This record gives sequence, C-alpha cells and structure tokens, in this order.
Amino acid sequence: MTIEIQVDKPPDDAASLNLHLDQPQPSGNEFTESLKAALTSLKPQIERLEQLLTSINDEHRGLGAVRRSLYSSKDKLAKDLEKAQECLIDVEESTATEEEIVRDLEGVYKKHPGDNKLRAFLDERKKTVIEYQKVYIIVNSQLRKSSAELSKTESEIQSVNRWLDQLEAERAEVMKEKEGAYKAMKSPMFMSQFMERGWQASVDRFGQAFGDEADIVT
Repeated sequence: MTIEIQVDKPPDDAASLNLHLDQPQPSGNEFTESLKAALTSLKPQIERLEQLLTSINDEHRGLGAVRRSLYSSKDKLAKDLEKAQECLIDVEESTATEEEIVRDLEGVYKKHPGDNKLRAFLDERKKTVIEYQKVYIIVNSQLRKSSAELSKTESEIQSVNRWLDQLEAERAEVMKEKEGAYKAMKSPMFMSQFMERGWQASVDRFGQAFGDEADIVT
C-alpha cells in the first residue's frame, strides 16, 4: 500500500524570509561600523545627562543644607518669640501691680501729706513703674522683631521647598531621559559584542539552516 504524504507549501511570510536571506547581507565590518557610530552618537548625550544630574544633585544638597539651617533658625526664633511673649505678660502684670500700689500710696499720702518717708517710698514705687514701662517697650520691640524674623524665615523655607520640588522634578526627568538613552545604547552594545565574536559567520549559518529547512518542506 502506498502512502501519500502531502506537505503544504510554506506561507508567504516564510517565503519572503527565505528570499530576504538570499539577498546580499551587509558585511560584518559595515554593520560593526554602523553600531559604533550609533554608540558614539549616544555617548555625548549620556555624558551631558550625567553632568546635568551631578549639577542638580549638587544644587539639591546645597539647598538641603540651607533648608536645615532655616529650620534651625525657625526653631530658635520660635523659642525666642515664646520667651518674649511670656516676658511681656510678666512685665504687664508687674506693671499693673506697681501702678495699683502707687494709686493706693497716693491715696494714703493725701491723708498724710506731710509724711516724708511715705512720700519717698511713693516716689520709689513710681520710679519702679517707669522702669517696668521701659522694659515693656524693649520686650515688645523684641517681640515684634522676632515675629517678623520668624515670618521671613518661614517664607524663605517655603521658597526653598518650592525650589527643591522643582529640582526633584528636573532630576526625575533627567533620570528618565538617561534611562532611555541607556536602553537605546544597550542593544547596539550587545550587537557590537556579538559582531566581534563573528557576526557574519553566525548569519551565514542561520541563513543556511533556513535554506535547508525550506528545501525540506518544498
């Protein structure tokens, strides 16, 4: 009994591939040179990105140090402001107490206008009130100054934070571009190494294998 084996013809794409392999292939040297040219064109771009990334990182570190210093100043100013506020309250309370004492002494002195000791004591208490008022002016001035410096420092911190956010966004963009450049270079580098190990011989063997397989199935 005779068995007939029918083998289908290869699809059009296989035939196209066979025809493509039959066409003259570029020499290994030509392909190697084209790969080297691709690598050469990518290296300056990567070097530029590396330099830009270094510059961004340096600026980021510098601004980070400025921000730490500003936060330290903010903490100190906040503590100074708190102390000034507490001191101002103490001065106000002490002044109010002395003024009340003076009023009471003046009432007593009116009843004893010829009492020289009482008069001297009253004058001393009035001087104390004046001293408290001077202290109040100084402390209140320091309070306003500390408050203004604290507001200025907080504004500077906000500016530095915005600048740092911008640098971080720029760094992310540069890193993305750098990653893309490395990916673009990775394939030419691999192919260049492959070429150095004998690309033309490998392609010839590949084409021969496809040619043999094509002969079998036709």
